[in-house]
Amino acid sequence: MKRLMKIKHLSGMRHLLWIAVLPALVTGCVKKSNDNNAAAANQLMQESIDLACTYRDSVKLAKDSATVLRLMQDFDDRMTKLNYKYPADVFLYTNESHDEALTNVTLRIVELRDSVLLSLSPYHKVKNSGVGIETDSITGKEPD
Repeated sequence: MKRLMKIKHLSGMRHLLWIAVLPALVTGCVKKSNDNNAAAANQLMQESIDLACTYRDSVKLAKDSATVLRLMQDFDDRMTKLNYKYPADVFLYTNESHDEALTNVTLRIVELRDSVLLSLSPYHKVKNSGVGIETDSITGKEPD
């Protein structure tokens, strides 16, 4: 009976030992995973910024609205494909500077797109009519 009690006691101790050691093992593994995710996040953000800069320059040089449309669709497709190459939760590990840089470049692409399309539109060109005179942007005539 004493021997059975001793075995039960050791079995319980082994169980407690596993409870104490398991979090340390899991924490060690998770840290490596976080380092890998952080490296993947940095790589994804750098590739995204490079891609966005390339399209920013291309949109700036676009000569017609069809080119702008094609460039914006290609940018969307390539950015989507790039994001699918990495794990879904990789954005949790990005740093603020990369995120801000990508946001600024993307906003600049949108501003350039709008600017190019506006400059190509015949309806928004206003003749230089002098200071203080309001004109209708479509007809170029002064309001009554």
